[in-house]
Amino acid sequence: MTPLAGPRASIDIGSNSVLLLVKQGAEVLLDCAEVVSLGRGLADGGAFHEDRMADALAMLHRYADQAQAHGVAPGDIQAIATSASRRATNAHTFYGRVEDATGIRVRIIDGEEEARLTWAGARAGLDLPPGTHAVVDVGGGSTEVVLASPEDWHHSFEVGTVRQTEAHFGPTPTFHGAGR
Repeated sequence: MTPLAGPRASIDIGSNSVLLLVKQGAEVLLDCAEVVSLGRGLADGGAFHEDRMADALAMLHRYADQAQAHGVAPGDIQAIATSASRRATNAHTFYGRVEDATGIRVRIIDGEEEARLTWAGARAGLDLPPGTHAVVDVGGGSTEVVLASPEDWHHSFEVGTVRQTEAHFGPTPTFHGAGR
């Protein structure tokens, strides 16, 4: 496989954070992570809240500008959205607004693709010895589990930290005690 010429960029829009990665070949030019809590208060089958969409859109504007500064046009950014976007009733409308405002086209991926991409990202740049390897990625809305050996098994469970916190402690939990 021939490496792509020029820089490339990806954005991962999760339930809690938005990640930007800009690379040229194997070199990381920019690696950013910001908490915007897009999935806050979403529950199952709800809608993104206006304030969360406004914060996410502002972040995506900044990320588009940062990618552009590194030579990647907004329309060339590979942007994906995960658990919260799979559940939000207004996700497609929101991502239409994102594309209109920033030029970034966002693709909502299913849990199985999220698990496959989790494995690809976890092993990128590693020279793993033969044998079975496991990866667990606990996110805000879902948790991906991958067992890789001669036959790979992967699954995305719709159980994440934000979802569990809100389900058991409410949308704005207050913790008391040492270390919290």
